[in-house]
Amino acid sequence: MSKPSTVLVTGASGKTGRRIIHQLTEKGHTVIAANRSAKGNQYVQFDWLDNTTYDIVFKKRIDSAYLLAPAGVFDLLSAMQPFIDRLIEENVKRIILLSASSLEKGGPMMGTVHAYLEEHAPSWIVLRPTWFMQNFSEQHHVQSIREENAIYSATQDGKVAFISADDIAAVAAVALTSPSLPNGDYILTGAEALSYDEVARIISNTIGRTITHRKLSFKELAKRYEHQGLPPEYAGTLAAMDVNIAKGTEARITGIVQNITGRQPIDFQSFAKNAVDAWFADNNKEGMN
Repeated sequence: MSKPSTVLVTGASGKTGRRIIHQLTEKGHTVIAANRSAKGNQYVQFDWLDNTTYDIVFKKRIDSAYLLAPAGVFDLLSAMQPFIDRLIEENVKRIILLSASSLEKGGPMMGTVHAYLEEHAPSWIVLRPTWFMQNFSEQHHVQSIREENAIYSATQDGKVAFISADDIAAVAAVALTSPSLPNGDYILTGAEALSYDEVARIISNTIGRTITHRKLSFKELAKRYEHQGLPPEYAGTLAAMDVNIAKGTEARITGIVQNITGRQPIDFQSFAKNAVDAWFADNNKEGMN
C-alpha cells in the first residue's frame, strides 16, 4: 500500500470524482473533496472561475491534486491556469488532469491545459479516457433513452472502446498516490470497441425494450447540443468528436487500465446489467423480460 497522503479532488461530486474519493478513502488517504456548490459537510467550495474560493483548499498541505475542468467553458487554459499556478507555487507533488482521448496536447479545450502542465508542472499525468459508459446512464444519452428509446449521435458506424468511470477512477487513484508512476499522457480504453448500434442492442437486450441509434449529421448534432443550452462553439467541438469517431479514431484499445490497476477493464455488458435502473423513469422496470 502507498504511504497515506492528502489528495485534492475537484469535481468531487461528479462521475469520476466521487468514485476516486471512495477508492482513496478506502485505502486510508485523506481527501479534500471540492466542488462548486459545496452541498454537504464532506465538501469544500471551489470554483475555477472565482479565485476567492482558492484559499480554503490550501488549509491543509496537499500532496496531489485531481483536476476536472469546469463545464461549458471553451477557453479552459485561461480558466484553469491561475489555480494550476497556485498548486505549483504550493509545491503540490503531483497534478493529474482528466482530459479525453480525442484531445491531443496543444489542441482545443483540455489540450491547452495538457500542454501547460507538461511545460510547467514538475510532476504531472494527463488521463485521456475514451468515451464514458456512464454517458448512457448518468448523463448525455440517459434522457433520450428513457423518454424516446433512442440514442442520438453523428458516429455513424464508427466504434468506441467505451470505458467505465470506475476504471478511470481506479487509474486516477493509483496516479495520485504513486509517485513512481512516470509523468505522461495515458490513453485509457475499455477492452472492446463497439459501435453505437451495438451499444443500443446491448441496452435493448438488457432492459427488454428496443433502443434505436439515430444517426445524425454533424450539423444536426451540433444544433441538438445548442438546443440543449450549449454555446455554439462548444456544441460544434462536441459534434466534431462524433465525426472523428465515424472516421475510426476511437476504435483503438490500450492495455493501460490493466497495466496500472492489475485488472481487466469492465465490459459494456456488465456495465449495462448494473445500470438498468437508470433507463427507467422513476425506476419503473415493468417492461423488463
